[in-house]
Amino acid sequence: MNRALAVASGVIAAIVLAAGKTAQAIEVFEKNVKVRPASWNVCDSLAEAREKNGETKAAIAGYEKAFSIVKDDANRTRITNTIAKLKAR
Repeated sequence: MNRALAVASGVIAAIVLAAGKTAQAIEVFEKNVKVRPASWNVCDSLAEAREKNGETKAAIAGYEKAFSIVKDDANRTRITNTIAKLKAR
């Protein structure tokens, strides 16, 4: 899968996730992480889907991976707050 296709499938997965088809979105996001493991956004999207699916430990791990890659302060803060919220459950 090339980068453009990975980006497009990420958009489709986000739409599928918004439609409530979490398991299907996770499948696509997992493929995207394999293709683009250095993309914080792809890791963050997979973590979000896992969070919505009730997979708290997997979501935390995904957010931690995204945090280790992301550079901008706004997303670092958002991810940190999300991890703290999940750990408090």
